[in-house]
Amino acid sequence: MNKDYYEILGIAKDASEDEIKKAYRKLAAEYHPDVSKDPKANEKMALINEAYATLKDPEKRANYDQYGSNEDMTYNYNPSNNNYEYSSGYVYVKSPFAMGRFIIGIIFILLVITGIWRLIEFGRSIYGNNDVSSEHFKYSFYSGFYGNYLYVKEYSGTDKEVVIEDYFMVRNHTYRVVGIGDSAFKGNTTMDSISISPSIIEIDANAFKGCTSLKSVIFRGTKAQYNEWIRTVTIVKTGNSIFTDILSDGNVVFSE
Repeated sequence: MNKDYYEILGIAKDASEDEIKKAYRKLAAEYHPDVSKDPKANEKMALINEAYATLKDPEKRANYDQYGSNEDMTYNYNPSNNNYEYSSGYVYVKSPFAMGRFIIGIIFILLVITGIWRLIEFGRSIYGNNDVSSEHFKYSFYSGFYGNYLYVKEYSGTDKEVVIEDYFMVRNHTYRVVGIGDSAFKGNTTMDSISISPSIIEIDANAFKGCTSLKSVIFRGTKAQYNEWIRTVTIVKTGNSIFTDILSDGNVVFSE
């Protein structure tokens, strides 16, 4: 049986597009299941949506005016049914991939945020190189993707027993001391021992060049830790530093 969409919306057959919209909004406000207490609100709203979806589209309206309603066209509006959605006068089957698209969207947003953060960190790593001093040490510091780092750049003290700390505070950030830079102790003839820890992962070849008084290295760890550390620490251009000679001669003291 054909459905009279004009009668359902309560409008004349020559109603304008604006009149169709006004009629629909009025009926939707009355019969929408979220607000209506009518026990047949779902059924009435389904017909209202069906009529509006047809009459608001000029092509569908012309087809309806000529042939009547299509019995195969069903909307089945039911707000409690998760298989259907209602939006802007349309009732349509939910896409089975809707949740997947939502998850992909969230992942994309997280990737964008992560990318921006990494760019900021990269910028800090490029432009954050500055020198800071602590007692007799001058450090060169920077921020990278995986943390904040410090390199010993220069030592101006005269202590015989020199201790390089593992960590140092710079601008309210904790920086890990990971390297002894080029010429950090070059030419120092006063110290006879230096204390370092496994946090040092790189020692420049010229760091201890000319340190004729340096006799031993105090390793802040066990011998087992030292054996692992010596295999991983990078000594640039090995062979030009007294420090490497000390290590090869076994002049290493363990503090633990």
